[in-house]
Amino acid sequence: MTSLQIEILRGRHFPQTEDDPLPCTSQVRVTLMNNKLTTVYATEQCTSVQAKTNDPFFKDTLTFDIPSGVPSGVLVFKVFELERQKDSTPILCGVNEVSFTSIKHKDAVLRLSNTDPEQLADELSKGVSEPPTDVDPSLSIRRSLVKAKVVNTFDPDADCEIVGDVSLSGSCSLVPAGSQYVWLQLLTDKRWLEQYRAALTNAWRTRSLRPPAPPEDGQKAKAKPTLAEVRSVGDVVTKRWHCRRSHQVLTRVRLTAEKFNLGDVQLSFTSAEEQQYRAERKSRAFLIAQMGIDILSSSASNVVRDWLTRLWVLYTVGIDNDPAGTKVLSYDNRKRVHDSTFDSEDAVVLQGSLLYHFVSTLPYEVCQLIAEEDFRKDPLAEIPVEKNFDGAMDKVTSSHKKFTLVLLHFIGSLMDSITEAELAKILKAFKPAIASANERVVKGGKVWC
Repeated sequence: MTSLQIEILRGRHFPQTEDDPLPCTSQVRVTLMNNKLTTVYATEQCTSVQAKTNDPFFKDTLTFDIPSGVPSGVLVFKVFELERQKDSTPILCGVNEVSFTSIKHKDAVLRLSNTDPEQLADELSKGVSEPPTDVDPSLSIRRSLVKAKVVNTFDPDADCEIVGDVSLSGSCSLVPAGSQYVWLQLLTDKRWLEQYRAALTNAWRTRSLRPPAPPEDGQKAKAKPTLAEVRSVGDVVTKRWHCRRSHQVLTRVRLTAEKFNLGDVQLSFTSAEEQQYRAERKSRAFLIAQMGIDILSSSASNVVRDWLTRLWVLYTVGIDNDPAGTKVLSYDNRKRVHDSTFDSEDAVVLQGSLLYHFVSTLPYEVCQLIAEEDFRKDPLAEIPVEKNFDGAMDKVTSSHKKFTLVLLHFIGSLMDSITEAELAKILKAFKPAIASANERVVKGGKVWC
């Protein structure tokens, strides 16, 4: 978008007659129109009011947005006297033709008269308009075009968009063929994890998806990691894949883990392959999160509902209480759980802890930075707040729902099926991450804003 800036500098010789000796109290109003004055390009704007002077200094800047594809226009200036004049008729008028192709400053002194603007524009188009003399009413202006800076909004680390409605059909079947459940091996099978680590570091030791980000002003460039520094999955994530968002870590680790299970030794992937893989998993994670919220909102007994409630209690008050067990939380603890809030800082702590649990060789500080970037780009959604606590644990608060959505969108990206059985199993597997998140909050880990 290009805008036209008009500086109204000074008026001279505004009218004063013998029978009306009082100086003018004037205001200039400007409209941007087409050359024939039949179409208004930008609505009228006004200067400040200059009282009791026939040679007013305005020094006002008016800005007009220029429609795209329009090469030129005419500025219509109208001077109004605000004390002597009781009607809305201008006492002086002037016009100025302006090209929208030149961005240089241009000063002009406009001749003002009581002639109709349309006649002035006609004279201007015919080239018969005259410059002001030393005694003619006039208005000094300065005009310039300001082109808006083009902001590069491309984000190479952005997550893919879900196109259209997501439903249980086609690739979003409940249990896809060839499901490997690699999250289970990554989290529980130490022998398999060591074999995967060795294969991954060997495959990516001499490769990189892209160069690391350039240093900021005043900072030294980081030295390139040597081959000996790539020893763990976390090293590959940070030094070879240069991941800056959680979805990159989840997608690339899971994709290469599945390739490893199939005997692939290269463990490489193209950008298109990664995008397609992520799009499918994100759609499934969306359905899993939707399923989880529906289960949570239901009053029926359900193992998934029990786990979602158990993890929320663990996060908020640090107590591991099984809703299906015999022990019941005290009223005070139930009140604390109900009154607990979940904001963007909580989301960062939770997501950072989940990521650290998933890739334990990533430093937690790195996980937190990645989580901060996640919620800086995609802020936590707002959910209406419920009130009137009655002591029941089956009432689901908005904070509980937000906690659940962050949790399920993360672990849903790792799941193979869209079943309650796998969801309950993976929720149990990530319980240590929730306990860790609670400890960090208690110790003052909520610092991001």
